[in-house]
Amino acid sequence: MSAIDDVLANRDLVKLIVRRSFGKPDADYFGGASYRAYQATRLRSCLALARINRLFHSAADSFIRNTMISFENEMREFRDLSHQLTSGGRGADLWDRVRNVRHWPEAAYGLNLWQAFFKNGGGPERTLELETFYESRLPETDGELLDLLEGKCVCCGVRTPMVPGRSTPGAWALHPYKGQLIASHHSDGPEPVYLAATCLPHTCNRHFFEVQFGHDGLGGNYGMGLYTPYEVDSHEKRQFLQFVKAAKREPWYASNIARLFGLRSPLLLPLETRNALPNQRRFVTSICIYEPHLVHAEDLSLQSIFRLTRAETRKMIRRGSAMEREQRLLM
Repeated sequence: MSAIDDVLANRDLVKLIVRRSFGKPDADYFGGASYRAYQATRLRSCLALARINRLFHSAADSFIRNTMISFENEMREFRDLSHQLTSGGRGADLWDRVRNVRHWPEAAYGLNLWQAFFKNGGGPERTLELETFYESRLPETDGELLDLLEGKCVCCGVRTPMVPGRSTPGAWALHPYKGQLIASHHSDGPEPVYLAATCLPHTCNRHFFEVQFGHDGLGGNYGMGLYTPYEVDSHEKRQFLQFVKAAKREPWYASNIARLFGLRSPLLLPLETRNALPNQRRFVTSICIYEPHLVHAEDLSLQSIFRLTRAETRKMIRRGSAMEREQRLLM
């Protein structure tokens, strides 16, 4: 056995190597950008070491689990304390506690503490930045947390730049049937129950667009289209229209749309029929073309809804584009 093999097989030595590789951040790291860079480097190194062999995987995995636990605990505490602070809680002690657990929200979401609580010179108050933060998606895996720290778009993987003093860019996703059910009440009576959207930080909002799904109860027809068909202002929306032009002739088109209607909560029925004609149902989503780099992202994209591969989705878009060209030539 070589010296390298001896090292890779020595459990205590492997643990020491992994521990010395990361250490602990000093006081200078506890700023938004520096803390983000430290945690991103640490996670990236852990994931790389975990691929060496089982011993390194076991040692690095404990660091990864501790990082995820630290993230989840601090995020939960920050949300609870910030709710207290903006609901009338006062005192220097409460504000100090919020500041002490700000590191992960600043690093992962780009939250600016002063802008989030004191937007209009008063405060502390619930600002738009704080509301968006509350409704942002939490990472479910270490890979998603690393993408969040590195500011990567969940659709194309491009890193979005951090803008000092401003909230980071993000897209709003509205799943066809998953999400928190919310019932608001208006002065003239209760409003229908609806699904809450989720913010995806650091994601370009042009990847996601509003799509309306419909069902005609009399004819038994299912279909979909842009919620605002007169606003075809992005490459993704044009691709969607091309996809629909080709896909609506396929046998799996209507059946998969029917599947989405079947998975929606019965509580959403009043909203689906509210602005529709008799015997019709409609609902609006905010989805993307290709499956995003997220776990549990089923039916959040055209690709996933119609059970296609990425290549098959591109093929349908190309076919629809060719059909458009043929129609123009015949005019």
